[in-house]
Amino acid sequence: MKILRYTIALIIAMLLPSAADAQSAADVLAKASARLNSAKSITARFTGSLNGTFTASGDRFSIIAEGLGVWYNGTDLWSYSQRAGETTLTSPTPAELLEINPMEIVKSNQNKFKAAKISASGGRYTMSLTPVDKYSPVTAATLVINTTTWLPESITMTMSG
Repeated sequence: MKILRYTIALIIAMLLPSAADAQSAADVLAKASARLNSAKSITARFTGSLNGTFTASGDRFSIIAEGLGVWYNGTDLWSYSQRAGETTLTSPTPAELLEINPMEIVKSNQNKFKAAKISASGGRYTMSLTPVDKYSPVTAATLVINTTTWLPESITMTMSG
């Protein structure tokens, strides 16, 4: 009888999703957004066709890369191009900020993107994000969230055009 109860309990445990898998993509995105919004600052390195560092604190951020610097103070954006030898000052629109600052995708919560979970394994959630606005400069994104820190480990964006 004891073996039968153990076997039934084991089968039920295998059929039930784990607590981490039970969270919806919207819940995961909300937790990651809250974590980013509460962080004093974050720094991330990026690699690919351009290598550099992204640092953000609240609405402010900077991007330092090979021959390029971008600084945003919450209102104005300064861009420096070493190759052109010039600095440009602009006041970007929310759509332009979305193109420049990948953390905006996470912080937007459910306002600008609809999240769908692709997988949950190894302490990470992988989600696919599709824009709510059909005119969004970002046509799709894939987001990997670490469930220990609730911070993004990877953000891949597909841009329109």
